[in-house]
Amino acid sequence: MSGYFGFDDLRIGEGEKEIVVKGGTVGVVTSSQVFDSEYDSIVGLAYPSMAEYGTPLVDKMIENEVLPRNIFAFYMAMNDVEESELVFGIIDETRFT
Repeated sequence: MSGYFGFDDLRIGEGEKEIVVKGGTVGVVTSSQVFDSEYDSIVGLAYPSMAEYGTPLVDKMIENEVLPRNIFAFYMAMNDVEESELVFGIIDETRFT
């Protein structure tokens, strides 16, 4: 994968659930053998000490104080009927028993 890093205000979600992250880092992908043509950028979820460049997204969200709780979680769908999901700031109790 190759590309470059940029900084911008990132908007995630919409309406009441929209999160605005000021000065977020985004990796702009210019060529890749990993992703298909639908992908044009990536954001990091690593610990700051593991980040390639800039402040990782969740740390920038914490820094901007935009989350109700400083957490995030993945839900990975196991079939074609459900959708995978990345959730910031809350615990979605419908995703586990």
